[in-house]
Amino acid sequence: MNYKEYKEENGGKIIAAIKEIIKEEGLDVKCSVHSLVHQRFYLMWYLRKHTKLSLQSVGHLFNKKHDRVLHSINRHHTFSETKDCVYRDNIENVKNYLYVKFPLLV
Repeated sequence: MNYKEYKEENGGKIIAAIKEIIKEEGLDVKCSVHSLVHQRFYLMWYLRKHTKLSLQSVGHLFNKKHDRVLHSINRHHTFSETKDCVYRDNIENVKNYLYVKFPLLV
């Protein structure tokens, strides 16, 4: 099974897993705590990369508008490119959880 087939087969499972994270962590409510904001950035990027969801659909999961999703994805890229250690630490648990569930996608 190649990456594209794996991605398509697991799209619904990815969305369900991320919905679970959103609910447990409270990522769908307005909050400016850096650790939660960073997790939201990462999860929005992850959904866009590994599913066929539109910006609007991703935003709907987090109670955000599509422009906020685009901003979050851009911030994820910025933090990743600069190797920001605070960002890396804040997303580590979510990233590890997704790696265990979907090892070929992280």
